[in-house]
Amino acid sequence: MLAALSALLNPIAIGDAPKQEAEALAHITINRFVGTLTIETLPVLDDGSSQSPVVVLEDTRLTVSRNETGRGFVIDGHYDQRPANCIRQNDELTLQFAGEPRRLISEFPVLHIQVPQDAVLDIDFLAGDGRVERVAGMQLSMASCASLQIDRISDNFDAVLDGSPSVVADYLGKSRVRSNGAGRLMAQSIAGGLELAADRAGRITVGHLAGDLRAELGGAARLNIGSGESQTADITLDRSARIEHNGAVGTLNLETGQASRMVLAELKGDFTGVRGRAARLSIGNKTVRAIGEKWSVE
Repeated sequence: MLAALSALLNPIAIGDAPKQEAEALAHITINRFVGTLTIETLPVLDDGSSQSPVVVLEDTRLTVSRNETGRGFVIDGHYDQRPANCIRQNDELTLQFAGEPRRLISEFPVLHIQVPQDAVLDIDFLAGDGRVERVAGMQLSMASCASLQIDRISDNFDAVLDGSPSVVADYLGKSRVRSNGAGRLMAQSIAGGLELAADRAGRITVGHLAGDLRAELGGAARLNIGSGESQTADITLDRSARIEHNGAVGTLNLETGQASRMVLAELKGDFTGVRGRAARLSIGNKTVRAIGEKWSVE
């Protein structure tokens, strides 16, 4: 399979964009991108090997080059700042950079990539709309004016959400997410566990979670889990942060501060907990009492 990835890539250039070459390995980095992004999955060949990635450059403002290790390629959008404002009306995004007039997202670059299923992506998405089909892994950085749809990340998903970007995913593997503002992540399924840090007004919604849960939430951050089971859950809540978990947890280690709240459908094993002032805890199959700075769970 790796042998098939060592072939040279000939990106398809549309319009006046120049043709370029880069080594086609399954590690793709996209830096400083503003525009419309589409990443499609190439079918596996009859002999079980992967096809080489294909890049479609529709704008001369985008460049592609070999990465520093020589094991993949880098696409650069060359934007050094995030938009000062963005407005979405009737599914149409308008961006405004400092000192510039407002422009529709259709006026910004369009990037189309076809990758094998074992590809690993590293994406710095400043603004725009994107879609990713099936890949092995992703490291993602998103800003307020970006929206991304993901079909499947089979292995690791690592995301930093600054401001108020939006991610909608069907399936994610082992996930680590940091939300620094009002970022939103909605995943139908996460397998391999979730490590989450969120403050301010981050909103994380998971339909089904399999694997351990580690969460640190502050401000008005929210985590909602529809179903699933975690052998261990280590949770710290502060201010008015809230978790609603409609599945089961084996061992729960919980620290609640101020007016935070946790609702859990089922606890199967041990519990340790510290209670902050005005914090609330509800466990469906247990009797919970607040005793000073501690919880009594029976």
